[in-house]
Order: sequence, then C-alpha cells, then structure tokens
Amino acid sequence: GLVRIVKGSGVYVNEIDPRSVTEPIDLFFEMSNTSDLILHTIHMRQLVEPEVASVAAMKRTDEHLKKMELNLELMNNCPLYDLDREAEIDREFHSTVSDAAGNPVVNLLMEPIYKLITKYKLRVFAKSEQLVTQEARDLMMSLHQSIYEAIKAKDGREAFFLMREHIKLTEANYLKSLNVDDK
Repeated sequence: GLVRIVKGSGVYVNEIDPRSVTEPIDLFFEMSNTSDLILHTIHMRQLVEPEVASVAAMKRTDEHLKKMELNLELMNNCPLYDLDREAEIDREFHSTVSDAAGNPVVNLLMEPIYKLITKYKLRVFAKSEQLVTQEARDLMMSLHQSIYEAIKAKDGREAFFLMREHIKLTEANYLKSLNVDDK
C-alpha cells in the first residue's frame, strides 16, 4: 500500500496514512490462527493497557467519558448470546480508553490489537455455552464500569490496577476455552 502502479504512466508513492501501517498488521493477524498468537497478544495487552488506562485517567476529556458511558449502556443492553455485537462493543471500549490517553502512536499500535479482541473473543466464547453466562458478563461489565469510574475520577493508579485485572480475566477465560477444546 505504499506505492501504486499506474499502467503506462509509472510508479507513484502513496500518501502515508495510518491504514498503510495497520493494514499489513491486520492481514498478518487475520491469517494467523494459532493459540500462541492469541496468548501472546493477551500478554502484550497486559504489558501495555494498564499504563494506557492510567494515562487516559489523566488526559481524558468529557467526550471520552460520554463515549465510555454510551459503550457501557450498549454492553448492558446487548443480548447475552450476541457474541459478535458484544465483541465489537468491547473493542470500542478499549479503543476509547486508548484514544483518551491522547497519544496517536498508542492508537496506531493498539488498533490492530483491538481488532483481534473480536476474533479471539468469538473464538473463546463461541466454543462453549458454559463460558457464556450472565455471571461472566456481569463480571466483565463490573470491571469496565470500574475502569470507567477510575478514569472519570482521574485516578490513574486505580485505572491501572483495574485494567490489569480485566486483562488477567481475559487470559483466564482464554485458558478455560483451551480446556473446553480438550474435552
């Protein structure tokens, strides 16, 4: 995507934009379908997202808070077994937190990772009805709500710890799904 070829005219350099960077990464993630990639991605999120949430608490705007509030409402009203919609709402929540950190490089690097949320959330929860429960949804909603409250209160330390807990729960759910595969 960095150049375009015009037959009979020549090769031209395209204007650099975020898509020219993220599209190859998206393609790599889309073509890779290994449990190791998902687990490595979750571990990378554990390293990065708590700090992103902490910075977001300091730099968030009222607009970010409104987006998070709407997101929480959408998640709360999402039917339990509409996994596609739930995964998209979850991705939007994390993307808004990232945006609230106010660093366009963070957004650029995290967006392909957030797109994976949809892929691995569906892979995890579509496997077994025992993983899709109101209790699991309520726990995730409680963590999202608490992360939002910490960001709203500009409590970076609390946002850090809550996001870390949330991503640890993501890892635990993923590991449970691997056990479902074995059965």
